[in-house]
Amino acid sequence: MGLIAVEDFIYITDNLAKQYQLMEETLGDKDTEDTVIYGAYKNVLRAMSLEDAIQEIDLLKSLHNVYLSLSVTSFFTPKYSPIICALDNHINSNGSGTVNTYCSQKGIRVSPEFAEMYKANAGIQIDAKNVFSPEIDNMATFVWTGEGTGTFIDGDEIDISKYSSQQLKVKCLTDFAISATATIVCVTDEDIEEENEIEIPAGTTEGTEFLISENKYYDIKNIEVSGGVNGNKIKVFAPREREATF
Repeated sequence: MGLIAVEDFIYITDNLAKQYQLMEETLGDKDTEDTVIYGAYKNVLRAMSLEDAIQEIDLLKSLHNVYLSLSVTSFFTPKYSPIICALDNHINSNGSGTVNTYCSQKGIRVSPEFAEMYKANAGIQIDAKNVFSPEIDNMATFVWTGEGTGTFIDGDEIDISKYSSQQLKVKCLTDFAISATATIVCVTDEDIEEENEIEIPAGTTEGTEFLISENKYYDIKNIEVSGGVNGNKIKVFAPREREATF
């Protein structure tokens, strides 16, 4: 029996990641209507409001326990443990150690959702270098207040204790009537700051995206600009490496 092919490993783990996403959406939270956790929370509130103390005592504890037990991790831990064990056992029996070492050897990265599922079932966190980051929607923004000037606003960074750094993109949040240049100071895993210039041509429309570099970064330290006009705006974001699919 040969070792599982990379494309099959990615298909299976991305498929599991999609299942994780769908369950997360269905469970929701106490503030999102028409989700399971929202419904369980509303039941708890209803029991707490009962005028009959005996009715409240009879119902509240059970309803509250159900509410507290609902999470994506708790759903996947008992049911999906055999799948995680089977992957590890298969990889180990073919001399490649664990899922973690397989990823290192093959140079592939699993989704953040699969990494959560794996940790919940195997009790081991996959190395950050082997897990790509979820999308980080806003790592930094820059708002022009005039030609060649404006305000840098820091945003979120990739948590490199859990995820690898990513190739980052710039997204134009306005149309650009005249050309502009953005000099973006990006930070590598080794905390080395690198400057990258992005040229934004005149006539660029809102929503246009530019890849900052083939290099991977986890944080943005600063943005300086030339050109552009008052009201122009860009943001830096980290896209997902792959979408979870069936």
